[in-house]
Amino acid sequence: MSKSYRRRGTATATALAAVALMSSATTPVADALEPRSPVPAHRPDGTSHTLTRALDAVHAAGMPGVMASAGNGEWTWNRASGVADLRSGRRMRPDYPHRVASVTKTFTATAALRLAAQKKIDLDAPVRRYLPTVVPGERGQKITVRMLLNHTSGIAEYGYLDVPPGPDADEQRRARLEALRFSRLQPEDSARIGLAKPPTTQPGKRQEYSDTNYILIGMIIKKVTGQDAERYIAEHVIRRAGLKHTFFLGDRAHIPRAHAKAYTGRDAQHITGEYSVFRMRWDSTAGALLSTPSDLAIFFRALLGGRLLPPAQLAEMKQVVPPPGEPPPGTTMRGYGLGLIKHEIPGCGQFWGHNGAFAGTQADVLVSDDGRRHFTYVLTLSGYQQADSNGNEIPTPIGEALKNLQDQAVRQALCPAR
Repeated sequence: MSKSYRRRGTATATALAAVALMSSATTPVADALEPRSPVPAHRPDGTSHTLTRALDAVHAAGMPGVMASAGNGEWTWNRASGVADLRSGRRMRPDYPHRVASVTKTFTATAALRLAAQKKIDLDAPVRRYLPTVVPGERGQKITVRMLLNHTSGIAEYGYLDVPPGPDADEQRRARLEALRFSRLQPEDSARIGLAKPPTTQPGKRQEYSDTNYILIGMIIKKVTGQDAERYIAEHVIRRAGLKHTFFLGDRAHIPRAHAKAYTGRDAQHITGEYSVFRMRWDSTAGALLSTPSDLAIFFRALLGGRLLPPAQLAEMKQVVPPPGEPPPGTTMRGYGLGLIKHEIPGCGQFWGHNGAFAGTQADVLVSDDGRRHFTYVLTLSGYQQADSNGNEIPTPIGEALKNLQDQAVRQALCPAR
């Protein structure tokens, strides 16, 4: 499934802990954002070279391809390193769209909150008002739209790739991936499976991340607009932000433009699968979006800068629920709002973003509260993380290189004055 804030956020949280411990739409429409004046690609003091060296080190450590974007409102840096295709050696480019998994949720939440601003969705209304036959009865009355958006509904994950732990778990997961690659499953199928499972908690009691919540949000968007949710997000969020490389594939499995492969494995020398061709309709508004680091930066900066939502709805988005249990030592994560993850970097301030992962991709976004400073990256390999018998992350060359890249991004872009 798409990588989550808590359940599948371990690798990102661990990498950001190191930072904390340092002390289908391409055509603009009428309401698109006005383009900002150009900013220099790098500063003369070597910032660009420092970040580029750190990015190249991630590739050298075994990552096939990596893209990243950083900036502080005065300058921006967009770069790619490595290869897009291990077989042909085709070079990686920073404008290659790649699946960004659960980062999709922020786009979906933004669409829902735009509809809330238009009084078409009531965040505190019961889900049964919009989906009476999908979430009927007492359950549909107790669960609100807000609970779906902040993952406090108690609705379970649909979990197509969840397998029992054991020596053959990886083999089982690969078999399920192959079975899912060209599946004709629709979002409604995913919703039905998640709802059929026992609740993970009572509605509103605590945060329990589940992709099913955002499939249901997509279904609500469709119900109130009469338009497929992916199309609505493309027209009213993606195009409005002026993004050029961000889109849904819908029912298609093949990406219709130049792109990178999506690998699984320990590193570029130990590849176990390639999943760039994959029909993701079943994950839809929970995790099927394709984008680039620079597009993600533009979107999140526009969102946090108040150019996509009215102030009241942006404030609602930032009302976070803490994760269940104590956060891992050193993590910067502080809670989940309505499609936004809150971070606090000691000595630097408050940041927002989202992360995501699926077979062959890992993505992360971190943007300052005012939308000026950002760091985003997208990887083209998953599975490099390793853990011991207690679930603690074991350092790997790729992981250490990625931590260094994040460290440099914090120093150069996010917290340069610290």
